[in-house]
Amino acid sequence: MLESDFASKIESQPDIKEKLKPLLDDQEIKNLVPKLKKDRLLVIVLTWVCAAVLLGIVIYLIGYIQGQINAVIVFAVMFLILGLGITFNAIKRSKDNYGRHFVPKVVKAIYGEKATFVAKNGFSLEYLSSLNLFRVVNVKQEDFISGTYKGIPCMGCDVIATHEESSGKSSSTVTDFQGCIYSFKLNKKANPWIYVSEVRPYSINNSVFRHKVQLESIQFNEKFHTYCQDEHTAFYIITPQLEESMMNIEKSFPGEITFIFREEELVVLISGHLCEYKVDFNASIEKNLIAILNAVVPLSYVIEEMHLDHKFSLTEEDLSTIKEDKVANDKDNDDLISSLEPEDKDNNQ
Repeated sequence: MLESDFASKIESQPDIKEKLKPLLDDQEIKNLVPKLKKDRLLVIVLTWVCAAVLLGIVIYLIGYIQGQINAVIVFAVMFLILGLGITFNAIKRSKDNYGRHFVPKVVKAIYGEKATFVAKNGFSLEYLSSLNLFRVVNVKQEDFISGTYKGIPCMGCDVIATHEESSGKSSSTVTDFQGCIYSFKLNKKANPWIYVSEVRPYSINNSVFRHKVQLESIQFNEKFHTYCQDEHTAFYIITPQLEESMMNIEKSFPGEITFIFREEELVVLISGHLCEYKVDFNASIEKNLIAILNAVVPLSYVIEEMHLDHKFSLTEEDLSTIKEDKVANDKDNDDLISSLEPEDKDNNQ
């Protein structure tokens, strides 16, 4: 299932609809809209009045002292730019305030009453560094969601990582990563790390990723690079069904996607995709509700599509079984070779 289909599906789920229904009649949200419109209008009017007064004073002084028309034009352009900047900032702040009031309610409806949404928060720098996927120097994180879906703890946010590079007297800002990072708690412990990505890794620790693996699906192998500690175990974890799910997730999002299975965690990174909350308090609550749902459902979509609430990762018992099977297969092969040896000798004679 593609993410767009899932977003439509989750909107119609009875339990989700029941939780979202009160938002449509939320008096606090309805009262917030006229207040934000009033505040925004006040800021815009005051900005342009102040800009006009200041510009008038400047024009008077310049005309009185020097009479230079070029200076008047320069100051007029400066005040125009300042006024437009403050106006656009006021509009953005109004949308952000509306979203920050609305979004947490939708997040709790999808990810439980204990779920949280923090506009200016994210993962620790140590956590991002441990992924070994991009430089962690200057990092900006936004729209952090933490909660539970179908019993699976999950969290995620937008991440922009940059660093400065100097060349002689000039310097430039280089973007190392810009996209979403999602983390999911697996219901069973999987000891080997598995790295699956559309792009070759920025940095691979050879003690973790020893082999590049070719899985069963040719289409999957053409799309993704797969590395893991133990090739034998990778085939048990990444089943054909899981390959299909990962392909569906890749088709659902613009940008390049990476999956990391490590210990009791699945990390999904989508480079080039940000979860924008396209709210507009001039639109209806229903329309804004859909826009917010589209921004918050990727976490639940990955859980649904990959069936993370099912057992697909390996326990210690599973690993022991795999080793026993391998030993048994090796023994069978040895027995087969031994049984063939006398016959080969007879044939040679």
